[in-house]
Parts: sequence; structure tokens; C-alpha cells
Amino acid sequence: MADDGHPVQIVRINEQIEEGPDRYELDVEAMREIFDRDDVRDRPICVLTVAGAMRQGKSFLLNFVLRYLKSADKENWIESEEMLSGFEFRGGSARETTGIYMWSQLFPTKTDKGEKAYIAIMDTQGCFDHEALMRDNSLIFGLSLLMSSVTIYNLFRQIKEDDLHHLAFFSEFGKLAYSGSNSHYTPFQKLLFLVRDWQWEDEYSYGLDGGKSYVSVVLDSKSNKERKELRECMPTLFEEISCCLMPESGKKASKMKHFQGTVADIHPDFLRELKALLPSLLGPKKMSAKTIDGTRVRGKEFVDDFSAFFKSFEFQLQFERDMAE
Repeated sequence: MADDGHPVQIVRINEQIEEGPDRYELDVEAMREIFDRDDVRDRPICVLTVAGAMRQGKSFLLNFVLRYLKSADKENWIESEEMLSGFEFRGGSARETTGIYMWSQLFPTKTDKGEKAYIAIMDTQGCFDHEALMRDNSLIFGLSLLMSSVTIYNLFRQIKEDDLHHLAFFSEFGKLAYSGSNSHYTPFQKLLFLVRDWQWEDEYSYGLDGGKSYVSVVLDSKSNKERKELRECMPTLFEEISCCLMPESGKKASKMKHFQGTVADIHPDFLRELKALLPSLLGPKKMSAKTIDGTRVRGKEFVDDFSAFFKSFEFQLQFERDMAE
């Protein structure tokens, strides 16, 4: 039977080591097994990742992404009665994902420029876990921003001021690894605010259209100098910013500790909006190739670029530690 894909951990955090570069490990060989294959190494790579706080359904969402990409029936893919599968997820308060994972299977596509390419899916450890250090959050979020074509920022109920501050903080940290590059280009590509459990449909409708109106208001709030500076930095960081407002996934899906991914347990409104969203991100000629300084990153270059940025983060973290002593 053909390999249907599985999660591969590429960044590990050794929580037994509190300080120093040995706390973090990048598995370069595991990455080469994914990206340095004969059919991949010379093709552009498109990367989608989901980032955000812990225990808010990032892996759950990515498994719908996998279902869409694997399905031969792009009209009825979400109606399948098969259980959701892929990245590990479960309800409850304890974290599930640690470090960074890539899905072992890549998915052929055509980019927004019409080039043959492959889509890679990346899952990340949630931020603000009580077991993680702030530097862990910085490395995980910063790397995912730098190495993604599309970053989905997974939020609940609304975009809060703290969410923007965290995004700006991790983005600035990511820029440090990018600092030697051509400043003519933004360091990051597409950012999608995905607001889950949206409560105010009478003000802004579900989906991308309502999200577009909502995020324009959020990013236009310049009531004081600090807020103005925070919002003015966003276009210098990202090529494109959008927003999608999502209804609740349903009580069974969001509250059950042992929810296993039965689609019948998920609210129809959530499925409807997700069915509209994912083709707009992942459909033919929708995804952008990962670029650095305007140059497309091919499979054989992706591993080297990821490794170079990882080393830059390690250097910066060590520098900050030394300065604090």
C-alpha cells in the first residue's frame, strides 16, 4: 500500500536543558528525505502553516487541509464519512504538538504563476504553553513565519490587541534571522487571520468577505501612538494580509476530550465555511511559491535555507542570553 503520509518532527525542544543551543535540534536528514527527492528537488515549494496559542485546534484544522489535498473529489471532499486523521490532536488542556512537524507527503499543484510545484504542510507547537519558554515561542513562531508561503494565525472570537503585539514581537524576532537579506522585499509572505468562534455575524459575516471588512477596521485603529506604530509596521512585514471569520465547530468537536474527528460531530456551519475557505487557499493557481528576496525556493534549497535561519535563531538566542548575564 502506498504511503499516505505521516507527521515528521523536524525541530525538537529538549526541555531537560533550560539554556543554550543544545535545547533545540533541527533534523536535517528528516527534511532531506522529504524535500530532496528526485521529483521534488528542482520544483518550487509552497508551504502552509498554522500558528497560534496552544490547545486552540491548529492540528485539527490542518487535518482538514490534508483531507482537501488528498481528495480526488474537490467538490465533495468535506462530506466524507472517514474520520479526520493526520497530525495528532485531541481535546483537553494538555498540549499535543511540540516543536515543528512537516507532513511527509508533498502535494503537486500549480502556483499562482502557473508553475508546477509542491505544497508542504507544517504544524507548530502552540505558543504560551506553561511548559515552554518565551524563547521557544520566538524560535517556533519566527521560523514558521520565515519558511511559509502562507501563515494562518489561528485566533478565537476576535483579533485582540495582545494578538497583534505577539505577532509583531515574533515577526521582529524573525526579521533578525532575515536581516542580511535584501530589504527591498518583505521578510514574510501571506498572513491569514483565522478568527474561530466568531460571535458577531450581524456586524461582519462569516468568511473572507466579512473578514476583509473586519480586519481593515482592526488594522485602522490608530487611537494612540503605540497602536498607530503597531499597525503601520504590518505592511512592512507581510506581502499580503487577509482574514476569515469562522463559526463555532460545535460543542462535540470543541469540548469533548476524546473527540476523534467524526465529521458528523462538527457543526454544519463550520464545515460550510471551511469548504469555501480551503479551495481559495490551496486550489489550482492559488498558492504562492516560497520566496526569499524574491527568488523562488526549490526543494533542494528549502532544507539549506531552513537550516540557515535555524542557526541564525540559535545565534540570536545565545547572544541575548550572554547579554543578560
